[in-house]
Amino acid sequence: MLKETGEPLGAMGYMPSDGNLLPSREGEPLVGYWVGKPYWNRGICTEALQLMLDHIRKTTEIKSLIGSHFIDNPASGRVMEKCGFVPTGETCVDESLAGSDSPMRVLRLDIK
Repeated sequence: MLKETGEPLGAMGYMPSDGNLLPSREGEPLVGYWVGKPYWNRGICTEALQLMLDHIRKTTEIKSLIGSHFIDNPASGRVMEKCGFVPTGETCVDESLAGSDSPMRVLRLDIK
């Protein structure tokens, strides 16, 4: 939510990675987010992801997270990288999301 108005900006969360096409480790959750276009490039998503990661570190035993972004949306990848995610060097395509011609770059965060 936008601090000044309480207006919703998007969504963020983590969930089991079972059933997706990412090269996830056993029990490794998938992180995902979406932010409305009017709020892009303001650092909001990076701040929100960092807050969620702080919460995960304090309240769970999760050892790592996996995430991805469409290759044609590098800003989404920069959000993850600013929060410590590292590219795995792998790409995948989840046809259920955007069609077969939309490769996704995979990133992982090992939680210490």
